[in-house]
Amino acid sequence: MASRSIFAVLERVADLVAALSLALVALVTAAAIVLRAFGANLPDAIDFSSMLMGVMVFWAAAVAFRHDDNVRVEFLGSVAPPPVRLAIRVFANLVTAAFMVLMAVAGERQFALVLRSREVTPELRFELWPFAAVAWAGLVLTALMAVALALGWFSSRHRRSAPGDAPGRPGHLVGQGTLHGE
Repeated sequence: MASRSIFAVLERVADLVAALSLALVALVTAAAIVLRAFGANLPDAIDFSSMLMGVMVFWAAAVAFRHDDNVRVEFLGSVAPPPVRLAIRVFANLVTAAFMVLMAVAGERQFALVLRSREVTPELRFELWPFAAVAWAGLVLTALMAVALALGWFSSRHRRSAPGDAPGRPGHLVGQGTLHGE
């Protein structure tokens, strides 16, 4: 199905952007530490690291939703019978998707504010809007992945194991069928 391959491509892009952001944060931080040891300063190191971490978080969240591997509290689900566990997981995914969509809308407003304000870093005078744009794109992708997860567009083979899953069969509840109708 075409939508599955589109999500696979988006997942690869999200992996790449998140990994590059993390690598750049590590590089900027290491360079700032080394330069500090020699009495020098890396201009705007904290600003660049902060912005890159924001980019990384949103793009990595998209991958987490793709694999249904986001952080959640499953205390009730862990003690509930499988049909109730499934209902709890579906409800949680719907609420999370709604929240992520609202957050993406708010992110657009924040991006528009940064774009209009022409904010720059204090030392190098580098404009912040490119970072805000990439972070917002990651947030939109995260919302898309959360909605797709809530609608059941991802089959169990995209999921990593969760508490209560049958051993070696992510998405399959112990003693039951599947979570996604496969």
